[in-house]
Amino acid sequence: MICDLNRNNEGLPKSYREGVGFMFSHWGPRLLLAFMLSLVLARAVIGEIGFIDCMVIAVFFLFRGFMEWLLHMYIFNASPLPIIGWRLRNPISAMHRVHHCNPKDAESLFFGWKGVFFVLFFSHFFLLILFQNFSLSISGMIAVSINLLFYEWFHLVAHSNIEPSWPPFKRAILNHRRHHFVDGQKSMGVTSILADKLFGTYY
Repeated sequence: MICDLNRNNEGLPKSYREGVGFMFSHWGPRLLLAFMLSLVLARAVIGEIGFIDCMVIAVFFLFRGFMEWLLHMYIFNASPLPIIGWRLRNPISAMHRVHHCNPKDAESLFFGWKGVFFVLFFSHFFLLILFQNFSLSISGMIAVSINLLFYEWFHLVAHSNIEPSWPPFKRAILNHRRHHFVDGQKSMGVTSILADKLFGTYY
């Protein structure tokens, strides 16, 4: 869905410093940061963070592009699931449609508190099933929170007046701008282009 082709983002940050202040002036990123710090504290209270915990966090971070591609395709866009064809209608897909129609609206750039709790609740539910271990699921949630904060930062820069110069960062930002202003069914990655290239959705 592409509704607004004008990328003159008045009122949005023009520098990284402005961007940090702008991002944490919104409740979603604040909640994510607070949640991440609380999880780190909880994991430390449960017991020492070991090698396996660090590996879980590292793997989730390294493969974040694939996870956000899946989220973007089947949760945000609510595309039909492979084979079964069901669409996962959810609060985030409704917010995402609003965001696509007005991508310059600062209030629709970040997850709201409902979106934060929706993603974190279902992530924890999935991780408990995956690991069958409460401590490892907490470590996984730390990784999810870190990835979401990265996502929010890249997403803000993509919609702002900031023009990145570092090539890997610039490629990811341009990828998301193409998603909004060229083809809404392509370029699903926000922090990475690897999944788009692998799944054939790189514009």
